[in-house]
Amino acid sequence: MPDGIDGGKGPPILMLGSQMAIGGSQQILLRQSTWFHQHGYSVTVAFLYDKENLLGIWRAKYPFPIHDLGFARPGSGLFAQLGCFLMGWFRLFRLMRLMRFLAIETFTAHANLIGLPAAWIAGIPNRVGSHRGKIERFPHALQRINAILINSAITTSLAAVSERVRQEAISEGIRPERIVKIVNGVDRLKVDQVEVVRVRAELGVRDDNILLLSVGRLMYQKGHTILLKALPAVLSKYPGVLTVIAGGGPLLEDLRAEADQLSISRHVQFLGARDDVPTLMSAADIFLLPSRFEGMPNSVLEAMGQGLAVIAADVQGVDELIRDDQNGIIVPVNDPSAVGHAILRLLKDPAERERLGKAAQATIENNYTVDQMCLKYEKLLTAKQGRSS
Repeated sequence: MPDGIDGGKGPPILMLGSQMAIGGSQQILLRQSTWFHQHGYSVTVAFLYDKENLLGIWRAKYPFPIHDLGFARPGSGLFAQLGCFLMGWFRLFRLMRLMRFLAIETFTAHANLIGLPAAWIAGIPNRVGSHRGKIERFPHALQRINAILINSAITTSLAAVSERVRQEAISEGIRPERIVKIVNGVDRLKVDQVEVVRVRAELGVRDDNILLLSVGRLMYQKGHTILLKALPAVLSKYPGVLTVIAGGGPLLEDLRAEADQLSISRHVQFLGARDDVPTLMSAADIFLLPSRFEGMPNSVLEAMGQGLAVIAADVQGVDELIRDDQNGIIVPVNDPSAVGHAILRLLKDPAERERLGKAAQATIENNYTVDQMCLKYEKLLTAKQGRSS
C-alpha cells in the first residue's frame, strides 16, 4: 500500500474534494470524515490539489489518511498542467483499485467530474456526488457534462444541501429522482472564555463596543462590499461599532480601498484566514452574511450554533435555516440599506439580540447536527448497489 493508506478494519470509504483550502465544502468534508472515522469506518480523504499548503497541517490534526493527488500545479504552463492532471488521475485510480472502497462521496462539481467516472471504472459500488450551490465562473459546458454524469449509471445519487440548491440542480437538467436533499450540520464547539476575552482585547474591543463579525473568503460571491456600504449609516449613530471580517481571498486590497473611500477604515479589520472562528463568534455580538449566493452557508450554521444573532441575505439555504424575526433576520440580496437597518435594529435592542441568538442555537441543536447529517449520508454510502446501478 502507498504511504498513508488506512489499514483499518471498518468498511472503506473515500471522501474526495477539489482543492485543499479553508472553505465551506472542505469543512463539511472533514467533519463528515471525522464522524465516519469515529463510527468505525476506514476513511480515506483525498483532494485534487493542495491550494493553500494545508496537507501537513491537516495530516497532523486528523486521525485518517489525507492525500494530495497533485492534479494541478498553480502557475505552471499548459503542458505541465496536463502532465499533472494525468498523473493525478493515475494516483486516484490506483488508490481506488488498491483500497476497494465500498463508497465514494465527492464534495464539489470538479470532484464529481473527475472522481465519479474513475470510481465507476474502478468498480466502487456506491458513488455519491454533491451539489453545494452555484460556482463562480463554472463553464456552462462543464455544468452540462456534470448533469449528464449525474443522470447516468456512473452516479448512484446526488446530495443537494438545500431545497433551493435541489431546485437549481433540476434547472440544470438533473433528474429529480437522482437527488437527495441533505442539509449540512454542525456541533456546538466549546470555547474557552479566557480566549474570548483575549481575542476581544486583541481586536481592541472595549466593554462598551459592539463587535460585528462576518466570515468568508474575500470574493464576489460573499458580498463583503455590501456590508461595507451599510456601515456609514450605522457608524453615524453608533460610532463605537467595530466590524471584523475573517477570511482570505483575492479582493482584500479592493475591499480595503473601498473602506478607505467610505471613511470607515478605522472601524473595520480584515483578519485573513483564521483557525479560531468559534472563538471569534463567541466574542462577537452580531453575525452578518451579505452573500450574493450560497448553497447551505456553513458560517451561518456555526454562528447560530454558537448563539449569535444573525443577519443574512436571502440566499440559498438561508430560508431553511432562518425564520425571519424568529431566530434571525433575513434581508434582500445586494441591499446595503436593508443590512444597515437590520444592524441598527439589533443595536437598539440588546434583548432582541439575545432572544434571536438563543432561538438560533435551539434551531441548530434540534435540526442541524453533524449526527443528523451523517446518518443520512451513511444510508447513501452503504446502500446495496450493483456496478451498473
